[in-house]
Formats: sequence, C-alpha cells, structure tokens
Amino acid sequence: MKQVDINSSEEVLLKSALESVEYLPEHTPKPQVFRYSRPDLGDKPRAITRLCMGDILCGLVQEIKKGGETTLHSHTGMDGFYMVMAGRARFWGENEELIGEFGPMEGVYIPRDAKYWFESAGSEEEPLQLLQIEAFTRDRKNKYTSYTPQDSKAQLADEVTKIDFYDAKAEHGGSS
Repeated sequence: MKQVDINSSEEVLLKSALESVEYLPEHTPKPQVFRYSRPDLGDKPRAITRLCMGDILCGLVQEIKKGGETTLHSHTGMDGFYMVMAGRARFWGENEELIGEFGPMEGVYIPRDAKYWFESAGSEEEPLQLLQIEAFTRDRKNKYTSYTPQDSKAQLADEVTKIDFYDAKAEHGGSS
C-alpha cells in the first residue's frame, strides 16, 4: 500500500471519486488486485484507501477518528454503499435527521442526490473502518455539493487537507 498525493496530475482518478466523472477510465476487462492494510492515521483524523477504480465503480476504505466526520453534502452522479468493518458510524440526512447508527457488518445505501453526512460514533480507541463502494453514472456529471455556508469547492479543498490518501493496488499482477 502506498501513500498518494491527491494533488498530483496522476491522481485524477482518485479525485474523480470525490468530485467528477469525466476522468473515469475507459472500461478494460483486466482484474485489479489489491491488498488492504490499515493506515497509521498519525495526527490526521481520516484516511481514504483506494482499493480499485473502474469506469463505473470505485472501491475505497475510509478510516476515521472522532472529529474526522464529513459535512452535509450530495453527489449528482454516484450512488454510495457504506458498510462498517470496525467501530461505529452514524449517518445523518437533511435537517439533522438520523438515517441510522451502524456497527460491524451493517451499513447503508446512499443514492445520488441524497443529502447526507456521517461521523465516527464509536470509542476514541477504535477508529471507524468503513468500506465504501461508489457506482457512477456516466450520463450525469458528478457534482459534489456541500450544504455548509462556504462554497462547495472551498469546503472540499479544506476537507481534503485533513485526509491522507493511499492506494492498495498490488505491485504485482498475481493473486494475493
């Protein structure tokens, strides 16, 4: 697993998972092998590890400490599947409506255009590990919209500074 610089020109695919679909790769019938290992969060509240990335699907694992929560937002071009692997997650909708609190092997599906945010709801000692699978629709631009007082792009740029990004793709083409 390697750490990646989200601002690198080579990382447009990782950025597309956060904001836009125009950089998604063309379909290729080649399997992607990955090996996930938990990152050391250090003093960052959150880490995102890319497991795989295709033309219509992206697999990620988020590790989130207390204080690493997202803000109310939506995506116009992707549906999200979230499953807790460890810890606890609390998902919220519009008007602070509780969508649900989830423990290991529980989760939620968030369809495109739904407003939501989530937070680590477990103990300080056990960060949230969240499997995230995003399905993209190529016929709609995937606009990220934040519902905080500041501009969406400014809010996303600020949020990204609090996250370490990793790539779990195996260095070899064989099975793990």
